[in-house]
Amino acid sequence: TRRRWSAPPRRVAAPVAALALVVVAGAFALRAREEPPAREDAWVAPPALEERVVGLLTQGVGQDAGRASIDEPSPPVLEAGEPWSFRARGAITSSPLVVAGRVVFGCRDSTLYCLDARSGAVEWGLPVGSGIGSSPRERSGLCYVGTYAGEVLACDLETGELRWRAETGGKIVSSPCIESGRVIIGSYDRSVHAFDAASGERTWKVTTGSRVRASVERIGDGTVAVGSADGTLYCLDAADGTLRWKRRTTSAILTAVGYDAARHRVVVASQDGKTACLDADTGTVVWRADLGAEVNAQPRITERLVVVGTGKGMLHALDPDTGERLWHVGAERGFDARPLERGEHLVAPSYDGTLHLVALADGAVLETHSLGSEIFSSPAAVGDLVVLGTLGGTLHALAVP
Repeated sequence: TRRRWSAPPRRVAAPVAALALVVVAGAFALRAREEPPAREDAWVAPPALEERVVGLLTQGVGQDAGRASIDEPSPPVLEAGEPWSFRARGAITSSPLVVAGRVVFGCRDSTLYCLDARSGAVEWGLPVGSGIGSSPRERSGLCYVGTYAGEVLACDLETGELRWRAETGGKIVSSPCIESGRVIIGSYDRSVHAFDAASGERTWKVTTGSRVRASVERIGDGTVAVGSADGTLYCLDAADGTLRWKRRTTSAILTAVGYDAARHRVVVASQDGKTACLDADTGTVVWRADLGAEVNAQPRITERLVVVGTGKGMLHALDPDTGERLWHVGAERGFDARPLERGEHLVAPSYDGTLHLVALADGAVLETHSLGSEIFSSPAAVGDLVVLGTLGGTLHALAVP
């Protein structure tokens, strides 16, 4: 029997940001131009002198603000916590990264945020000068992300300090992949770029026939795959960018492939709904399926299913060996975010703002919950909570049955 989840979780304010903003407002009250009123539930990245003032304040607040001390890093495994929410100043399409007791995500308000995963309190906010739709990735204590200004950034996970900045020639929506010591990312300049993960030095660049919106995905040791709007899937050597194989599809590829590690296969879906399973070593087609509408979200590969959502509001479960459709779920608008696997269930957001709790066995929708705003961000697990952002600018941490 389908039932709705409990009421939305309580909102947790960001006390560090609120206190900092009050002090900054007082210090700069004599400015000629009138500042818009600050929102207490969002971290506003302060420029120049204000940033130093906020830095001093946050150093003094420490654990009173709900964040862990830098000298006492949070354990990687989280216990169940209370639901919380955090309001940013812009739409959130970046999918959250959960690592070392933190939640890191980008926002269209030109800020990379880091929150305490248990409480939602702000640990740091990095102003980047441009919106972020890319989803951050972490390796060895550094966090990497791309921006709409075409830059690739690396910052310290604990402090938010910017370590290096590199440029591409176009807007970045693609999320980075860290493989073979490289940060590999696609750009609207029709290229895939690789930078040294430690220094940010460019190591290689591969040009495609059109913009690269899709995220780069690791498909085995030293190998990555990425699709282009030119309708081609490229398999590249992560170390030097050498083309290992490529496979033409019938339409633009705008999302990351799904990698089936157990079978060493790649599932790629394009904008006309054509979906193919390929051998990861050769690109040879294993099976094909036609889902009838564009695919904007990375497929979710489980032990027994390949789950693919379409922009027409259908979530399809396919047999990983044959491509046969086993079940489907409908929504008012598209399944444009990658569903999250939790035990025997999927948490599947649809663009209409609804979360669907779906049984993996037969596709039965057990519960639904509306967040009241469109969803493009893919959910991640925070202990027993599920965290994801909305176009309304709220990052939710929800208790899922």
